[in-house]
Amino acid sequence: MNYLKQFEISFKGLKIGDHQFDFNIDKLFFDNFEFSEVKEGKVSVNLLFQKNERMMILEFTIKGHVKLICDRCLESFNYPVKSKERLIVKFGQEENTEESEEILILQEEDHKIDVSHLIYEYIILSLPIKRVHVRAKDCNSEIISKLNKINIKDNVDPRWEALKKLKTKNK
Repeated sequence: MNYLKQFEISFKGLKIGDHQFDFNIDKLFFDNFEFSEVKEGKVSVNLLFQKNERMMILEFTIKGHVKLICDRCLESFNYPVKSKERLIVKFGQEENTEESEEILILQEEDHKIDVSHLIYEYIILSLPIKRVHVRAKDCNSEIISKLNKINIKDNVDPRWEALKKLKTKNK
């Protein structure tokens, strides 16, 4: 059985109104995405699915943590994830004529929507660019002390010094 099939919502059979969906995201979820930056985590996703006559509104509430590698000390740590996202789904032509990240256009004949990719993207987008322990003191002190011993000034390429002399000569 395809694990991601549980994230498909068949909206043709749903009545007009609000519907609630809850998903638990774990290692198995992230394993289904090739080249995923995240390999593990425990995230709960609450989806409020509002079905109207000609459109649907999906409101995602995402809470939990994912395991990341610290950019500073290279140890894994749990990073808290918290996000609220909204997506408007409309029906129309094949081409998405509106240039908005909050609007998705489905074809008239579509009868289900796969929210697994949306959930994955929302989790990844909630992560910071610089991935370090939330508190610096949680970093591996042995690695940090080794990094502090390296003196960048001692490793200056002598060619840069020669270029600096040329620069001051021209002034």
